[in-house]
This record gives sequence, C-alpha cells and structure tokens, in this order.
Amino acid sequence: MDERNLPCRGMRDIIDKYPSISLAAEVRNYRDAIHACLADTPDVVIVDAATANIDGVEAVGEIRKFFESPPPVLCLVNEHDETAREIVKAGASGLLYMYSSPEEFEAAVLMLGAGYSISLNSPYTEQRYSWDAPKEEIGGSDELSSREFEVLGLIARGRTNAEIAGMLDLRESTVKSHVQRLLRKTDKKSRAELTVLAYEKYMTPRTLDETA
Repeated sequence: MDERNLPCRGMRDIIDKYPSISLAAEVRNYRDAIHACLADTPDVVIVDAATANIDGVEAVGEIRKFFESPPPVLCLVNEHDETAREIVKAGASGLLYMYSSPEEFEAAVLMLGAGYSISLNSPYTEQRYSWDAPKEEIGGSDELSSREFEVLGLIARGRTNAEIAGMLDLRESTVKSHVQRLLRKTDKKSRAELTVLAYEKYMTPRTLDETA
C-alpha cells in the first residue's frame, strides 16, 4: 500500500526481481487494501508508512480489525520515525527502514510470510547482514557442506535453481539435490523457510559503518 508513484514503482521492481516473492495487488489506501485482502488474502501486506498522507497506525489497525486471522503487516518507515513504536502497538508484524537494501526487503517479506516478526533497533546500532560470509566464520554451520552453505546463501538472495547452476557452474539437477539435502538437514519445508534460517542463523550481522 503506497500513494506515491515512484516508491510504488521501486517496490514493484524489487518484487519483480526476486522469484521468491510476488505482487498480489497494489493499492493507494487502507480501504482498498482491505478490499484486496478480502478478495484474496495475501501472505504479507506492505504499507509505506513513511509518507505523510498515510497514517501507519490507522492503516495497521484497520487492516487487522477486519480479519479474524489478519495477514502480517510490514511497515516501511523513515529513520527517526517517532510513530514506529505506535505502529507496532497497533499490530504491525514488522518494521523496515526505507533505506534498507533490496535483499533485506526480500528477507523481511519472507520472514513475515513464514510467521516471524521483525523489530527495529536504534538506527545508530541497527545491524545489516552479510550475504557472502565465509562458512568458517559462521558458528553452527558444521552440519552443512561448503557447497550446501554456498547454495543456501544464493537461495537467501532469491536465486532460482537455474541461476544457481549457472553461477556455480553446476547442473541444475545437482543444485536440486543440494536444495533437497538442505531441506532435509535443516528440517525445513520450503525455500522461504531456508531463507529465514539463513537470515537468522547463518548470515553474519554487521554495523552500518561496515556496509558503507
């Protein structure tokens, strides 16, 4: 949900970039969002709460009020947004800064869709995540082979099996075997769950200074 053309186009381009997520509907206000959710309940509702003409607290509250089991709501907010705490109180499942990377946006959508919530730390101490950390630097990764860890990182970026095969110079059937072993070893059921696992357990946090 966004009333501004350029941010809408930007989010649409990001969503189109990743095969792991897709756009169900695009609306300009929470009333249209409710109608869209009633017609076809989405896995995640994304609200641009950074615009002055959309009240994030009201939008989240109204969306949640219409559903016995409301879809998770991800709100995009500006740095130092004083309403962020109120948006969470209203029932938002996650908050994400507008300056977040496309990879973080994709991971946030997948995490909320998998049943997790996302909170913001102070913008001065907020942690981004490295998507290409060496396996040896990650605690608890001994259960995965080096190749499986490499494939997991590419899944977390939203790459398809065909893309992973091309990037790693492997047969697509070999990539599928790696994915199946990953699912079995980690006791996960889908690529989305693997992405959440990668984000939570295997990807290394780093500060804003390190991402500059």
